[in-house]
Amino acid sequence: WLKSAVSKVRESGEAIRQGGAREALGALREKTTQVVASVKRVSENVRNRNASCIEIEQRLENQARTTRAAPAIAELHRGWVQQMAPKDGGSAAASSKGGERELSFKEMLLQSRALEITIETIASDAALRKTYAEPPSA
Repeated sequence: WLKSAVSKVRESGEAIRQGGAREALGALREKTTQVVASVKRVSENVRNRNASCIEIEQRLENQARTTRAAPAIAELHRGWVQQMAPKDGGSAAASSKGGERELSFKEMLLQSRALEITIETIASDAALRKTYAEPPSA
């Protein structure tokens, strides 16, 4: 009788353990699914943000490539300086919904080759070099 009772208790214990393990595995599976979905959303946000940054950098580089006259280059540079100034007294880099930092205009400009392209344009044209060698008149 005692052996039978002990055997039943063991079987009951194993069943409880298995049931608890199933519940724990179910909870773990649910949590893992949530984490994977969260990582996927963050990854898509980063990918979209990087795509928009790349588009802005390409636009800046195209503007720099197509601008050849001294007044137009000066206006381009002035526009860039104005866009780098913080708006509303805030910081130049804002935070997005997920708490991730977005790139400021200055960071995108520096990542692009736009400044290099305008400097190469100025350096390769004698008239532009002469114009930019003179100090600006207020």
